[in-house]
Amino acid sequence: MASKYVVLRNVYFIIGCCVAAIFLYIGKLYYYQVVKGEQFREQSENNRTRLEEIPSPRGIIYDRYGRVLVDNRPAFHIYLVREDINVPVIVKRVAHLCSVNFEDLMEEVKRQSNIPRCNPVRLITDVDRDCVAKVEAHLHQLPGVFVSVEPVRFYRFGKILAHTLGYLGEITEDELKRPEYREYKRGSWIGKTGLEKVLEQELKGVDGIRVVEVDALGRRLRTLEEKAPIPGRAVWLTLDVELQRVAAEALQGVEGAIVAMDVKTGAIRALVSNPSYDPNAFIKGLSAKEWNELNKNPDHPLVN
Repeated sequence: MASKYVVLRNVYFIIGCCVAAIFLYIGKLYYYQVVKGEQFREQSENNRTRLEEIPSPRGIIYDRYGRVLVDNRPAFHIYLVREDINVPVIVKRVAHLCSVNFEDLMEEVKRQSNIPRCNPVRLITDVDRDCVAKVEAHLHQLPGVFVSVEPVRFYRFGKILAHTLGYLGEITEDELKRPEYREYKRGSWIGKTGLEKVLEQELKGVDGIRVVEVDALGRRLRTLEEKAPIPGRAVWLTLDVELQRVAAEALQGVEGAIVAMDVKTGAIRALVSNPSYDPNAFIKGLSAKEWNELNKNPDHPLVN
């Protein structure tokens, strides 16, 4: 009789545990689906994915002795995704934080209006760390805004190699129609003059891609997938940068050009034209006023 009582007690205990577990499960189900359901549903709707390009570094250019003439440095850019935001309000906040003219930024947004609103557009190029710090500190007030670190060109010898190396600029609508640029897209930067243009296919790399999860304000939550970029090919020239420097000094204050050639091989050792310009000035992008001043300069510094 006692053993029968023990068995029944154990059975009731097991049944009680099962019932308690069922009620606990139902309680949690109610909590997550009813009490927290709206919050999770809102979070699911607000969190989305965004494709971000990872620009590839262009190939480094060396002189005949392996001295670097052009390489890349990291630069901070401010981007804006215009989807589901009040663009003028956000742009005005960024302009205030970075001490940039609001009308200029709106003009930049307008210039890129043919890019889909769900895709990022570059708002400011190559900003300083103070601007980055202020923007990142106020991201909760800047939906659609994010900061990206990307490689930009650095011309180590400035003016003395400007006409030889050339400079980069954003691809135009007319250039996009040309067959040699069929793999490019709006916003791409290409060689406009000099060796940057002539060796474009060698110097350009292959951009990578990053898939990130972002919240309702466009802030990155995590990286879901990433494909690394492939850098462009390095190029070695026959130029001797020290001889180039000597030739540039010889033309100081004089309009003209100097070409130094190895008579045995025909290799160009120096190629200088004066007046000149600093190709680094094109990295941030020249304003219309700056471009006109340079282009209409009576000394024609852009002409080789």
